[in-house]
Amino acid sequence: MPTNLFFEIDDQKQKMILDASLTEFSSRGYTAGSTNQIALATGISKGSLFTYFNTKEDLYMYLLDGVIREFLSAMSDFEAELPEELFQRVIKYAEHELAWHLDHPRESMLIVQAFSMNGSEIRKKIEAKYGAEEQDIYYSLMECVDMTHLKGDRQVILNIIKWTLNGLQDSVTGRMTVEKDFVIKDLFEEYQSNLILYMDTLKAALT
Repeated sequence: MPTNLFFEIDDQKQKMILDASLTEFSSRGYTAGSTNQIALATGISKGSLFTYFNTKEDLYMYLLDGVIREFLSAMSDFEAELPEELFQRVIKYAEHELAWHLDHPRESMLIVQAFSMNGSEIRKKIEAKYGAEEQDIYYSLMECVDMTHLKGDRQVILNIIKWTLNGLQDSVTGRMTVEKDFVIKDLFEEYQSNLILYMDTLKAALT
């Protein structure tokens, strides 16, 4: 979390610091991200930066929290537009998710890199803080769906769909972290195409 001094500076300066931090961490990741570069881009000294945030981790986690809250808020705004039918609901939600990522490339990369730091202590903190919340949102979105016409246990079906989504998302984020010349639009459109294929196959097996 920021120190009290951060909230005492004007809004424009706060935004400048967070914008420079977003650019740095989204392009270089947490480990390689440089607070020296953030301070330089903001036009303040590194010492001043650390009067606003005690540590690099504090700055990173505050930035990440804001981005994730923005993403979750955007997704919740679309809930009323989602179809009632299960598989179309999943696909439509993924479309909204895709659109957000395409419209927010820096924020998208920040989230991708945050959940790709395998084995690190900060990754464990991120998983502990946001992992359960993401699960809760998924199952909450599916509460109103009528699944009585489908074969199999409701919870098992929802779990299978969730595991499918996780696998497809891990494939995309994995490529984003290792491929230097990826085109984010192409990756997410491939994700969407694969999701439709898997949902159609699962629907056929359960009806």
